[in-house]
Amino acid sequence: MLSADIGQPEMLVPSTIQSKEGPLSTCPTSTEGQGSPGPNYHTQERDIGKLVWAKLGRDRWWPGTIVPGPMARMPSADPGYSWVYWFGDHKISQIAAEKIVPFVYNFSHFFGKKTGKLYQSAISEALQVCVMRCGIVKSEDAVLQWAVDGFCIPQGTRVDQATSPFDPTPGEELPRDVLENLKKVYNKVSESVDVETKSRSRDSRDSALDIVKAGQKKLEEVCIACDDNEKSIHCSHPLFEGGLCKDCKDELTETLYCYGSDGTSVYCAICGFGGELFVCDNLNKCGKAYCTECMELFLGEDTVAKIRKANEWQCFMCTQYSSTSHGCLHPHKDWQQRIIKLFDTGYRVTEPDLGYLSCENKHQIRVLSLFDGIGTAKLILDNLNIDIDKYYSSEIDEDALLVSSVHHGSEVIQIGDVTKLNEEKLRSLCPIDLVIGGSPCNDFSLANPVRKGFEFGGTGMLFFHFYRVLKSVQNFNVGRHLFWLYENVASMKSEYKKEMSLFLECDPALWDSKFFSPQTRARYFWGNIPGMYSTPELSEQYWSNFHLDTMLSPHCNRKATVDRIRTVTTRTNSLKQGKKDDMLPVMMNGKEDNIWISELERVFGFPPHYTDVGNLPTTRRQRLLGKSWSVPVVQHILSPLTQYFAIRKASNLQTECLQEGE
Repeated sequence: MLSADIGQPEMLVPSTIQSKEGPLSTCPTSTEGQGSPGPNYHTQERDIGKLVWAKLGRDRWWPGTIVPGPMARMPSADPGYSWVYWFGDHKISQIAAEKIVPFVYNFSHFFGKKTGKLYQSAISEALQVCVMRCGIVKSEDAVLQWAVDGFCIPQGTRVDQATSPFDPTPGEELPRDVLENLKKVYNKVSESVDVETKSRSRDSRDSALDIVKAGQKKLEEVCIACDDNEKSIHCSHPLFEGGLCKDCKDELTETLYCYGSDGTSVYCAICGFGGELFVCDNLNKCGKAYCTECMELFLGEDTVAKIRKANEWQCFMCTQYSSTSHGCLHPHKDWQQRIIKLFDTGYRVTEPDLGYLSCENKHQIRVLSLFDGIGTAKLILDNLNIDIDKYYSSEIDEDALLVSSVHHGSEVIQIGDVTKLNEEKLRSLCPIDLVIGGSPCNDFSLANPVRKGFEFGGTGMLFFHFYRVLKSVQNFNVGRHLFWLYENVASMKSEYKKEMSLFLECDPALWDSKFFSPQTRARYFWGNIPGMYSTPELSEQYWSNFHLDTMLSPHCNRKATVDRIRTVTTRTNSLKQGKKDDMLPVMMNGKEDNIWISELERVFGFPPHYTDVGNLPTTRRQRLLGKSWSVPVVQHILSPLTQYFAIRKASNLQTECLQEGE
């Protein structure tokens, strides 16, 4: 019921509840947080002056620094607590240790650009302390970019601290302006001040839910994600009755498909933020998570306390509504369709006017597949019976090349590294009818705590090579229409998605393989394939027809323990299920067993033993599949191409079937 760790890094948690703050971004130049089991801050005297993120009540994570209470006429902090001086508003609060994490170590996760002047001021003050301690001179704008880029410290700067350049040196624990502000706090407060009532943004306004309870507004008229009565409503919440403001809509679409290594949601299904999470125990069909703050807001502290003590808990989406168990949360029955609509940007592809492709003179298709992998696009086009003239593949992974070679041989023309495809080479390949590919997603995924995004040296830069090749082919494709499709992970930061959409000049469509197979695998697709943005009305009854049992090898007494598996990645533990990776998805002869690779190939839509070539071990075969597309999803997207290109004749198909039989 209570959330487990997210795999990396491991976390220290209090005995009453486990903490899941979401993926944590490590800083390559800082040792802050290293050498310890996790990011939670257990403050001692030596921690005075360290920069932190801390959280008070329902407020968001906020930058601050550890200070001694007596400096502000406060007693020493209680055991397990620390005094935090808040940058921006210059107040202090006593905060529990599990609500404090290192600042630099977690900057990329907790920093947000969608906030007000006070928050921006707080970030600026904290970063100025960072540059001061590192001996770096930068303008205010440059400092922020330096932090976003990972706090890289140039050679020759002052880095003389024993543990981290961002830690205070003995005798200089607190910056001068912090000391001055603490004196002001000392002069204004008395011994009787209730320091836990410190307010910022969220706590300073009336609760929207209270206004709804008073009958002054309806749930649909307030944002239930941030409990804000003043923000205008952008859309409905997809899971529960109530509205979403624009900021919360962006937050929810960014995090809704982000799963930890345990296969459960890393962020709250109501507000889209991390924090302490309650995770639904119905892992077979759910695994949604809800933060403590939202739970207490909608259910009340007494009900949440009872849930903490329960051995198991199924969430609001998995149980029938009652005011006792659901409080003010009213689930939508059609939430699956509402999620689809949440991601529908309204963008549509105009049907191309291809009059030159009449029924009589449809030509064979010419394909350029970038990041081709194991020839998935070739397999899909063959499944659609589209007649292929030339299929050019850009791939460098040796295992992938071996699999593609075994199955497709000379039908696939290998052209090497995408980064080395110059204009002369691309000109020689044209005309091209379809450019297709999905660059590596690891540096974009929210589930990767050390993702680099578009940072130079990371795999994210390969996106720009897809864009470069696409534009070059369009320029060389004189008088010939070019279809194209680009794919990447759905759990990416909004800024990455916006950057890709800006270059590709269109919004993405979201497709999830759970509607086509017994695996949850949500992906974004950009392109100009007719119909790819018109997602069908897919109901739970539709996707529940796909059960893992149908993919298991027959006659082996194998039985699935789950209806569908979570997203399979290149990591071997992604094949396991459960909150602690302690459950295998199959029972065989009364004993737990993992899914076989041949069965996993069926789940992805490949023929059994598709990757069983050259004595590749199962771990490497799984890595190939973890980087692949779900065949039925992409086949569904590309199926309209059968209207525009020649279809293989029956005689050709019969010959191929005979050759496969041999």
